[in-house]
Amino acid sequence: MQGLLKYGLLCLILLTSTGTSWGSEEQLEYYRDSSTAMSLFDIKKSDTPWQATTFNKANFGFTSDTLWLRIQLNNPSSSKIIKHIRINYPLLDHVDAYLTQQGETLEHKYLSDRIAYNESRQHDKYYLFSYTLDPEAEYQVYIRVETQSSMTLPIEIFQDAEYIQKKTFENYWFGALYGTLIIMGLYNLIIAITLRSLVYYLYVGYLSGFTFLISALNGDGFQYIWPQSPNFNNLSPLIGAAWPSLFTLPLAYYFLQVKKFAPDLAKVYKGLYLLVLISIPCLLFLDYQASSKLMNGLNLIFSPIILLTAINFAWHRRPGAKTFALAWLALVISLTLLSLSIYNVIPSNPYTRQAYSFGGLLELVIISLALARQINQSIVEKNQALEASETHLSKYLEMVTQSPAGIFSCNGNGAVINHNPAFLKILDIKENEVDQFNLFKQLSKEANEIYPLIEQIKQGESIIGLPLLCKTFNSQDKWLTITLSLQQKAEVVSIEGQITDIHDRMSRQQEKEFHERQRMESLKLLISGISHEINTPLGNNLTTLSFVDGIYNDLNNTCIDSQKESLATLKTSFELLQHNEQRIAQLVKRFSMVSTGYLQAEPVCIGGKEMLQNLVINHQEKLQGLIIDTSYSGPKTFISYQDPLIIILEGLIDNSIKHGLDNVEAPHIEIGMKIKDNSCELSYQDNGKGIDGDIKDQIFQPFFTTSRGNEETSGLGLYAIDNIVRNLFKGSLKIEDQAGFYITIKLPELKGETQ
Repeated sequence: MQGLLKYGLLCLILLTSTGTSWGSEEQLEYYRDSSTAMSLFDIKKSDTPWQATTFNKANFGFTSDTLWLRIQLNNPSSSKIIKHIRINYPLLDHVDAYLTQQGETLEHKYLSDRIAYNESRQHDKYYLFSYTLDPEAEYQVYIRVETQSSMTLPIEIFQDAEYIQKKTFENYWFGALYGTLIIMGLYNLIIAITLRSLVYYLYVGYLSGFTFLISALNGDGFQYIWPQSPNFNNLSPLIGAAWPSLFTLPLAYYFLQVKKFAPDLAKVYKGLYLLVLISIPCLLFLDYQASSKLMNGLNLIFSPIILLTAINFAWHRRPGAKTFALAWLALVISLTLLSLSIYNVIPSNPYTRQAYSFGGLLELVIISLALARQINQSIVEKNQALEASETHLSKYLEMVTQSPAGIFSCNGNGAVINHNPAFLKILDIKENEVDQFNLFKQLSKEANEIYPLIEQIKQGESIIGLPLLCKTFNSQDKWLTITLSLQQKAEVVSIEGQITDIHDRMSRQQEKEFHERQRMESLKLLISGISHEINTPLGNNLTTLSFVDGIYNDLNNTCIDSQKESLATLKTSFELLQHNEQRIAQLVKRFSMVSTGYLQAEPVCIGGKEMLQNLVINHQEKLQGLIIDTSYSGPKTFISYQDPLIIILEGLIDNSIKHGLDNVEAPHIEIGMKIKDNSCELSYQDNGKGIDGDIKDQIFQPFFTTSRGNEETSGLGLYAIDNIVRNLFKGSLKIEDQAGFYITIKLPELKGETQ
């Protein structure tokens, strides 16, 4: 890089070291023609004095005037010499040169970038006028310049040898410049394609736009690439200014990671880029001067913003920011020099004219080095991440190997692809028997149970922790929990999962459930037997009490007054006996209901919303101020056991009224019912005192009550609900840990079809 910079500086010095800028022999004067209509004859006859200028003043910025230049050429030697007058700015529209001697026009030449290059130029990209001067002769050259671009007139006068030397060094400089840019562009394009890096693509786009701009500003594009397209050449500087502008802001945005480190500033970048995108189509509708000012103005706006962003990020030690700031500083300085020279703020000279080329090249080289450094850092980080990934993978494989759960993968037909040792142990398989093993056939004893699940997996759904009774390889039944999911890598589809041996736990649970069912059956038989044995004498007692009541009424009508006091005492004792007999009858009725009565009901068509509304009507007046809110979600009607459902809901409401809401100021009950796919979910909540945590496991036991001695409670209400839910609907109940009494009931089998 240092060698490249030294070579560029040497060429730039040599570019400015040859040629004469109107020295003692040549004099330069200029005349402004505001009318743009004056001819050479008019100029010669004009009384307006010409103004002398120097090398540093040969720049007039953007102007609509026509400029006339007058140069005095002398040949003091005794032999003919050739002198070359060259305007080193290729973007002038029309240039006329008149060679005169003693008031007579000897030669007229016309050069323009509005006609094909080969029709007007003399193998020079600039405006070159060559004249053979006679010995000891004096001449005057009048040059008329008209242009829409900047009226920049850097004139140099050479003798033949000086011109050849100048051209040689220019060829060296621009050859090195374009060669470097092309090589860098191709090299970074290959990297961009290889790495598929957005930043590299943006860099290549910016570099190619910069190369196009340099070729347009220096006239090389018109000389070598589009010599037959003067109209395109007239637009090429604007295209060259717009092209890199499309990539400048995105390059800085992604290279500096603005969105990551400064999210608010990222919005500014997006707004500026939107401004660029809006401005570029406007170039089609503006004249050359306005378009040029617009693009230069945009560059002068966002270039300092990018530079300040890079400096700020460098201060905070963001990756790559310091190098990017250095690169952009070189560009901003060169761009500023070029823009100021175009607007005639500073003199136009070879240094200011070529500053953009050299500064831009320096910037591109530094950014290229920064990108290479970023890529190297990225490779290092990826290698570190790969090593860490390999370490994690090794630990993961070790964990899988030592896991007590069976971990496996299989293809879509059930053939096992990979497995860990626990998988073989759980299913009683030897390593050499795996090829004969089909996972789908072993996962369940019934094919119609597992294959719907496999189809569900192939549809992209997952199964997590599903308990299944499976067969081992030796055809022994074993309870397992199955977890399955579909995995797709490239075009390979597999099913991955794990199995856990829960056979001992399920056996203990089944044994516990069996004993619980036996206990409940025994209890129901006991209750049924007691109810039956008590029911007959109880009925006789109630009949006898009714008969005695009739005798009492006859005696009370016929007895004397002295006997009525004794009869009143007898009446009180009789009423107490009758009340107790009725309580016994109610208990017997409840015993019968718990044992068998409502478990033999038939399914009927139920309107869910109407059933809940009737519950509200029948129970809202049981407690003063009670509000019952209901919600229903599901089909309009469904088929199920209506009486058991009503018993469940009425039992819950009665339980709240008797035990939870008795001292509540604003009693409130919420009942929710959801019907879906022949299953039901009930939610019930009141704002009462709730259930103490230490008795949650006892409230569904028979005869358990927190109001012992209360004539209206028997301890069978919640037990009856639990009995119906579990035995009739095969459902479950759960007391939730929330305020008040909150229970959820799931009924998976409604015993009918929804409509």
